[in-house]
Amino acid sequence: MYLSNGWSWCQHRVWKQMLRGLSTRVNPASKEIRKMFLDFFMERHGHEYVHSSSVIPPKGQGTYFTNAGMNQFKPLFLGTADAMSEMSRYRRVVNSQKCIRVGGKHNNLDDVGKDFTHHTFFEMLGNWSFADYFKTEACAMALQLLTQVYHLHTDRLYVTYFGGNSLLSLPPDEECRQVWLSLGIPPERVLPFGMKDNFWDMGNTGPCGPCSEIHYDHIGNRNAASLVNTGSPDVVEIWNLVFMQFDRLADQTLKSLPRQHVDTGMGLERLCAVIQGTRSNYDTDLFSPLFDHIRQAGTAPGYHGNVGAADEKGIDSAYRIVADHARMFTVTIADGLLPGNEDLEHKLRHILHRCIHQALCILHLPHGFLSGLVDVVVDSLGEAYPEISKDVPKIKDVVNMTEDRYLSNLTQARKTLEKFLSSQKTGTDRLICGEEALGLYEGRYGPPISLEILTTLAEEKGLSVDMTTIELKLKEDRETSYRASNMSQSASSFHLDHHALQRLQEMGVPETEDSGKYDYKRMGDSYDFTTIRACVCALVHDGTFVDCVQSGEQCWVILDRTSFYAESGGQVSDQGEIITQTGRLLVTDVQKVKGYVLHIATVTSGQVQVGESSLCKLDQARREGCMRNHTATHLLNFALRETLGHDGIRQQGSLVTPQRLTFDFSYLGSIDSQQLTEIEVCVKKLIAERREVTKAEMTLAAAQSLPNLVKLENELYPSNVRVVAVGTIPGEVSGRAENSSVELCAGTHVDNTADLTEFCVIRLTSVSLGTKRMTAVTGRDAVQAVQTSHELEDVYKQLEECVLNGRNMEKWVQWEKQLNKGLSEELVQKTKRDELLDKLRRLGDKMSHQMNKDEKSRRIEDFVSLVDEHKDSPFLISDVTMEITIKQMMKTLHSSASYRKPTFLVVRSKNGENSELLVKHT
Repeated sequence: MYLSNGWSWCQHRVWKQMLRGLSTRVNPASKEIRKMFLDFFMERHGHEYVHSSSVIPPKGQGTYFTNAGMNQFKPLFLGTADAMSEMSRYRRVVNSQKCIRVGGKHNNLDDVGKDFTHHTFFEMLGNWSFADYFKTEACAMALQLLTQVYHLHTDRLYVTYFGGNSLLSLPPDEECRQVWLSLGIPPERVLPFGMKDNFWDMGNTGPCGPCSEIHYDHIGNRNAASLVNTGSPDVVEIWNLVFMQFDRLADQTLKSLPRQHVDTGMGLERLCAVIQGTRSNYDTDLFSPLFDHIRQAGTAPGYHGNVGAADEKGIDSAYRIVADHARMFTVTIADGLLPGNEDLEHKLRHILHRCIHQALCILHLPHGFLSGLVDVVVDSLGEAYPEISKDVPKIKDVVNMTEDRYLSNLTQARKTLEKFLSSQKTGTDRLICGEEALGLYEGRYGPPISLEILTTLAEEKGLSVDMTTIELKLKEDRETSYRASNMSQSASSFHLDHHALQRLQEMGVPETEDSGKYDYKRMGDSYDFTTIRACVCALVHDGTFVDCVQSGEQCWVILDRTSFYAESGGQVSDQGEIITQTGRLLVTDVQKVKGYVLHIATVTSGQVQVGESSLCKLDQARREGCMRNHTATHLLNFALRETLGHDGIRQQGSLVTPQRLTFDFSYLGSIDSQQLTEIEVCVKKLIAERREVTKAEMTLAAAQSLPNLVKLENELYPSNVRVVAVGTIPGEVSGRAENSSVELCAGTHVDNTADLTEFCVIRLTSVSLGTKRMTAVTGRDAVQAVQTSHELEDVYKQLEECVLNGRNMEKWVQWEKQLNKGLSEELVQKTKRDELLDKLRRLGDKMSHQMNKDEKSRRIEDFVSLVDEHKDSPFLISDVTMEITIKQMMKTLHSSASYRKPTFLVVRSKNGENSELLVKHT
């Protein structure tokens, strides 16, 4: 059996044993190696310890995991750190950062298992200087640590420096070279390399600079300079010292930074391999406990460290994959990420699925085994990262639930694929083509198969999958999913998977009766909402069913009945309180899953227990706002069709909140101010007519037979639906109101259009080609928007009077500023905003014209005075800058009584390209 570098496994073992036999010193464990690094910089060189940041980046800071130690310090490198923040005072910092490289520029996933050095999760040891020390100190500290603390032999170390780049006019980093020479490194082991190896960039633009790498020769007693940076497993890079001294501009030119920084990074796994005398990171104590646990639990042979062809059945590769992925998913889940369908959640799910498959199908480990590896990982990493140890049961639950779901899907997928292959040529072609793969993915040949499972099963059978078609389909889906991403305002990603649903059924928890959300009556100018008494049937805290939740804890509450509206149909959920005998809950979100209504809430006082009786108390102002705006959405939909034509309008999505409504619709034409006014007038007319809003439940078939019914395209409706009509529902009674809106809708609505009081469109934008978004307000906000619009119109009239009458000109700037500020406010009528902006622009042009005219008249008067003043002079030469024609100039000169001299005029034409000459004699 041979390793990827040509070494046999026996040679590798013998070499390793000989190396260890030469030393009487006991190799330190990974925990000690990590601690030695931190202590060296903190105790000997005054560095401040900063704990590792989460592997999950802050919201809005990218879709990839934290992949380097410097990530959390980017604000310091970029100069954007808040001057009042803790970070702004950092000068010397050291830490060990949790890193994950799955996706993006740095993606180790495909290499994990195939060699001895790649990992999805690893630890980056690093020390930083923020405008404190620079190259001399950084190199000296690094060499001191490696040789005096870790006791690595100096003659096994090779260092590299930046060799320069003529295209960028960057000379070799001679300063760095001289530092290493002064520290005693022989010239033949101080090696120059180019941009690829020895120049580091944070991105396409921003801080960058040369770097110096430290390489270690596993063999020793030779000159291994020719093996540096060649990928040889014998000579490996262990530390990179980056000297940030340039700023890369948008045009790719470099300029020196006013403050220079040091950023170093050394992978703990590789360092442990070097110190513990092995060329494989997986032969260190970071992985050996995981391997031992795997070997003891399964029936597979022990780990022998084979790669490539030597690893005939993929056993050793599976060992490495399972151990590596166990570290990754333990750390990631501990930092708060859960497996999901998109972005980082999907990457985590993919890692888990890959790990589960290797564990069960290759290593033949028992079901539920993977969650046991969490304890081994915590024992290895928990001391350095206490956050990993805080909720081990939750991590295990997530792993077990993911495994259960995966196995269920895998079993079904295997049947589907077997059936598909038996009827296709794919078995002989050894390729599942793009269209076939898409069909399996979409479920054309049976239950849909996820990409992870499809590629896994194909690999099992020695098949390859053409992913091009699927990737194009996924890209198209992402581009057309804006309704979900832009219109939905779900405050959480709470969900119940099928295991949780099964558990609820086993517990005898009935589906939630939520018809109480429609139980309200109009009482004068407001509504009376019936108080619902319900039983607390189940509580979920941190993903686990519990019997009781305490004050301050967030949970999901499932009641047997509720009056809370769960988010759906574009309408946000209700909020309010659930009050029990022993405590109170503040409900901030409500979701409905498979018949169960989840009240996402926080216990604000006391405690809440399963089995208690409770009262549902809605936030009435929030609910009434949603009711008004949802009814207004229907009126707007109707008005758009009436104004712009029924055939040209198709609803694309909507968002209903207590404050406003947003309506997306397809319309290829443009909507001018006149049409927008007509749309508003149509809605206001329906409000003024005090139309009754009728709701009725019926079968889908009956609803679809109603004339002028409006429903969403491609929407999957239940067999029984709710119809909402402005006026009477067609067919229920004779003499239905004309021009009434009739829609399928499960939202909450007012009983009469008069409750809207007022309606005002405040924004109209284009979302994409052929899709527009209209935002409107009702009630008090609409009244304010209309009133503000009138007030701004009065301000404009004052401005206009200034210009037309030439009075109060000193107030022009003040009133213009007031008008512009008012027009930038949210609650302003869209049509009035556009009208006033256009008028203001034209008035500004007129004002500029008038000011130019006045200035021209003043200059002419000044010139005439100049001529009169020099009437006795033999000649007068003057340069007059003004927009004036030759004819006008001559007329101006004639207006002077003293004008009696020959005149030579040079007049520049308006385009500035030619000049006209005129000689005039009196």
